[in-house]
Amino acid sequence: MKIELSLIMKICVFCSIIYSSIMSAPATASAIKEFELKTGKGVTGEINWPGGEFSAWSGNIIILVGSLAYSDRDGWSLSTPSSTWADRLPKKELADSLVKSGNMVARFENPGVRSTIKQCRSIANQSLPNQIGLAKYCVDEFASKQVTQDDMLDSIDAVVNYLKMTVPKGANKIVLFGMSEGIAHIAKIIDDRRISVAAVVAVGSPPMPLKDVTRWQFVDRVVDSVFMLDKEKRGFVSNDEVIKAFERKEIDFMSFSETLLNLKDGRWDDGNIIILRKRLEFNYERALSTIKNKSIGTENGFLPNGAEIPLFPSSLIELHFFDDLDPVKVLKDKNIPSIWFFGGLDKQINVEESRFLLSKDINLKTQFRLYTDRHHLLSKSADLDWMEIEFMRFVSQDVTAFIGQTLK
Repeated sequence: MKIELSLIMKICVFCSIIYSSIMSAPATASAIKEFELKTGKGVTGEINWPGGEFSAWSGNIIILVGSLAYSDRDGWSLSTPSSTWADRLPKKELADSLVKSGNMVARFENPGVRSTIKQCRSIANQSLPNQIGLAKYCVDEFASKQVTQDDMLDSIDAVVNYLKMTVPKGANKIVLFGMSEGIAHIAKIIDDRRISVAAVVAVGSPPMPLKDVTRWQFVDRVVDSVFMLDKEKRGFVSNDEVIKAFERKEIDFMSFSETLLNLKDGRWDDGNIIILRKRLEFNYERALSTIKNKSIGTENGFLPNGAEIPLFPSSLIELHFFDDLDPVKVLKDKNIPSIWFFGGLDKQINVEESRFLLSKDINLKTQFRLYTDRHHLLSKSADLDWMEIEFMRFVSQDVTAFIGQTLK
């Protein structure tokens, strides 16, 4: 079971992203308001805006929506100290950039996560953090095990309604900003809860159901990656080339397995690649069966010092395997404008298919941006990193201009 879950966590769309997190960044917003809403499992968060009286704000209001992972309003989680993002607070950095472009921005703790007011970060950064301290200051041990997508929807719903009541002049300018998996929650709340928003922004998000993306990651992405190793266009790829590609980390979205080798012929070509495809499809079906039979709970990991930490609710994995809601259809049916940002080097979603889906329907109110030299969350370096602060400023200006055009 441990091996299978490890495989699922490595291959499942965005599952690598959920390890994300972060540590320190200077405050730059002109005005700050913290909130605590008594609804569902409770929602705590923070609102930043350029300045002036909070209730009199009449400009854009952007709400950041990310993954179901156990992360706080800043994007920080318990896995931060050993993560790619160990020196950053990406949601806070993004909020600061959006505020500098003239927007109000709201962000909140994910369901099951304690408020950042608590001492989670100092506890987690101790050389020997204990389980009692982690449960007291970081993740609500009981609530976290019960977290589902409905809890995320409750949080978004509560924040939207809070802002509509407290900032009435900006109520018709609320925008949901989804990062990666975030688009699935945005589509679901618009479709199920029928909330009204002015526009949607998506970064590294798939414009198709998550279950389709997950299957693509298990099967088609792997087959395509193997054939891409044929740089000399000879029409085949040897086992040795596959092994060396993993050694060079040229294929970095999954662990090496003999499944990827053709032990009979010593190479893959058009005539036998169907064998690899069938193996991968079998692995996908096996993982699907594992998820169906797994009880609700928490997926855990370990810090370098051996302390066990909660990473994300098992419902997140279920969402990626079974979610069948089409976000593009939802946005079209509700007549909601959207703008999508993609990195050409993204290995988490099928970028070409995404562009096709967004451009084929002339009645869809959407725009998309493609940056060919960037990764999943628009980083210059890797899928598991966030876009740099300088590029956040560029994206924030683009988003603000798009909202301005939309609300004319």
